[in-house]
Amino acid sequence: MTGIWKWPLGENLSPEVAYWQGWAGVLVGAAALVTLIPLLNGSDGNATSRAGVALAVLFLIVGVVAYVRSVVLSQRPPAMAPGAMPTIAMPRQTALAVGLVAGLLLGALVTAGVFDAFPSGPSSTDQTSRIPRADGLRWIDVQLGSGAAATAGKMLKIQYTIWLGDGTRIDSSADHGNSFTFTLGKGEVIKGFDQGLVGMRVGGVRWLTIPPALAYGAAGAQASTTTSIPPNSTLVCVIALLSVSP
Repeated sequence: MTGIWKWPLGENLSPEVAYWQGWAGVLVGAAALVTLIPLLNGSDGNATSRAGVALAVLFLIVGVVAYVRSVVLSQRPPAMAPGAMPTIAMPRQTALAVGLVAGLLLGALVTAGVFDAFPSGPSSTDQTSRIPRADGLRWIDVQLGSGAAATAGKMLKIQYTIWLGDGTRIDSSADHGNSFTFTLGKGEVIKGFDQGLVGMRVGGVRWLTIPPALAYGAAGAQASTTTSIPPNSTLVCVIALLSVSP
């Protein structure tokens, strides 16, 4: 090995130097592989696992340490007479290195798990209603939209599915042409829809929990083509806002 391929190694290219060079290559390659997997899967940056990032960084750091160790050893004069057979405790060093890497893997996973357990700011997948309502209406934005906002007097086009509180499916827009259009705030739908969809943006998906007083109340609702709604039923609805028009 000569020229640029040898730099910055010294003259002592012993088996121990090669050993640490090999570990450096393995660890840096592992870091590159962990980083490459999300790209091959087509994941975007936000979907990259924090555990994967932590592992890649740790692999890279330990790989650099192993490389520096090999460079330092290559600069030292040989510790044996010329022509003597080199002997090093490879099995012991291998066991130590494997144990070190395994410990780092476990530590990275634990660290990433603890890191993920703490909130990192507003999330686009878990936005609950910020002001508690005494009437029991609650909502969670499963997906935040980025289009026009739903306000009173606007015509909304939505897709929806409705369940009872016990999980019984009641109705869905998929049963009626796959969409439903109404004017917000005009009393064309139950109060839970009129009040619970205000502020939604096109492209968003909202999970509504509607108390009986804002749904069908003590009377319930009888239906011939869909499941009837018993008196005093709480409704759970998932609503996707497709469009907003004047």
